[in-house]
Amino acid sequence: MQLQTIRILFFLLLLHLSGMYANAQSYVVLLHSVDSNNTALKKAIEVPEKFYSQLDAYNFFQQLVPQLQEKGYLAASVDSFSVSQAQYDIFLYLGNYYKWSKISFDSIPRALLVSAAINTQQWEGRALNPKQISRMSEKLLQYCEDNGYPFAKVWLDDVHIDSVGGVEGRFMINRGQVRKIDSIEVVGDIKVSQNYLMRYLDIHKGDLYSEKKLHSISPRLKELPFLQEAQPWSVSFKLLDTRLKLHLAERKANQLNAIVGLLPNSTETNKFLLTVDALFAFQNILGSGESMSVTYQNLQYKSPSLKVDFAWPYLFNTPIGADGHFEYYRKDTTYRRTLLQLGARYQLTATDYVRVFYQNQSNRLITVDTNYVLSTHQLPDNADVSANGGGLELVLNRTDYRISPRKGWQVRLSGSTLLRKVKENDEILALSDGTGFNYSGLYDSLKNDAYQYHLQADLAYYQPLGKKATLKTAYDGAWISGDHLFRNELYQIGGFKLLRGFDELSIYASMYHVVTVEIRLLLSQNSYVYAFSDNGYVQSHFNGTYTDNIYNGFGVGTTLETKSGLFTISYALGRSDINPVQFKQSKIHFGYVAYF
Repeated sequence: MQLQTIRILFFLLLLHLSGMYANAQSYVVLLHSVDSNNTALKKAIEVPEKFYSQLDAYNFFQQLVPQLQEKGYLAASVDSFSVSQAQYDIFLYLGNYYKWSKISFDSIPRALLVSAAINTQQWEGRALNPKQISRMSEKLLQYCEDNGYPFAKVWLDDVHIDSVGGVEGRFMINRGQVRKIDSIEVVGDIKVSQNYLMRYLDIHKGDLYSEKKLHSISPRLKELPFLQEAQPWSVSFKLLDTRLKLHLAERKANQLNAIVGLLPNSTETNKFLLTVDALFAFQNILGSGESMSVTYQNLQYKSPSLKVDFAWPYLFNTPIGADGHFEYYRKDTTYRRTLLQLGARYQLTATDYVRVFYQNQSNRLITVDTNYVLSTHQLPDNADVSANGGGLELVLNRTDYRISPRKGWQVRLSGSTLLRKVKENDEILALSDGTGFNYSGLYDSLKNDAYQYHLQADLAYYQPLGKKATLKTAYDGAWISGDHLFRNELYQIGGFKLLRGFDELSIYASMYHVVTVEIRLLLSQNSYVYAFSDNGYVQSHFNGTYTDNIYNGFGVGTTLETKSGLFTISYALGRSDINPVQFKQSKIHFGYVAYF
């Protein structure tokens, strides 16, 4: 090994010295066999006619012997080499060619070979490849380790080599004693249900030993906000007992989040609007992984909102959990909206689930623009509308770390069908303009839109860039059906969470597609700086108004982890088809997240 390293270093030195006299030219590599004719060597490996850089020539030299060994020339080695100008002569010892003349898998159960995806027909008559043997052994061992046999052994036995390089052998396996998880012990002063942990980790008493599941313990526990590992998990093997030990400690998870923003006031000139986004969150109070949160937001002029969420996983030690969501929103003095959603979810894995839900939404006008109705004989843009029905949601997460992913993808798909009803407003029914116009007739055409359909999709993909950076690409889209929609029924987007660079919830959409590209430079596991671009296409169709706009937001930001919480700040600019970029309309968000 040491001699081979010296040879490679010497070869690199010769390449460098020869490069001083050969700029912008091609290089030729010639192979010479010291133990056989060159015809056999040419059949064994193909050499490009020329190389366009010294690095290409070196890479070919470095892979030369491994490639020959993979093709059955197990004793192949570099005997010597010389370099002159742009020609490199490499003298090789090729050695004998070895191939499988007969190979037996009889001692390995057929079902095991099939389960480990091993094709026994790809051996006899082919070159003896050490890497192929290693890959097959690793497949068998990995399958055994994931299915109850942590002490399995694989080896090649009864090996015979004939005079022409034909190899006979028999693959053997000893799976050892089958092992199951007989007991799970939680070590540490922490209030958490063992049933919850078993469900969350997908490891139960009586399960077959699985290396794959065991190695997922630490990453999954790291995603839980209310506990942490005091030290890595361990497994102890005794004659009649296999015990999994989890060393856990509490982590501060109850949260008081306050994000305060300072935005230019689009309602009052030369004034700023103070926005507030506050969250009270409580997790695992009863030790079952349950959570509840209360959010208060005032992100628009005189338009506060209140949200309450709860979730209780693994009810009665089953994969089924319950959740609920309540929302109250008031749009200045125009209307108020309430939304109630109750759901039941079936956990497919710790991060994946299917959810069914019931939804009730109500919009009620606070004030009615009667002058508009009198002058146009049309209903106003907002109306008294209610809708209730059910829906289905699918969530999949294949990221390496849910809080701040470096690689992987995540998907959320949702669809719902609602029974819609437009309530006739008493103020509009009581209007009279002296012409005999029947204002109640304005509601007649709305009775055809009895059903309303919603579709939503959120997709994200994370690609690591080197060791300290991540590229996030994401898509968020939604659509609501209906030919006679009102503005207060539409989706509201814009702001820090979706389509940054615009006023919070200022964009009304009957359909939107938003694509995000974000580059993150990681400072620690939960801290990073980032630059982003949000690009959206939005349709806003309501009450006879049809508009289509393209929105572009871009900016920079940072999220920093401290001993007691997270500090976040971002700066964003936005433009649309009707509004160019204006620095005086830039958006600044900053806040602090504390744990208690």
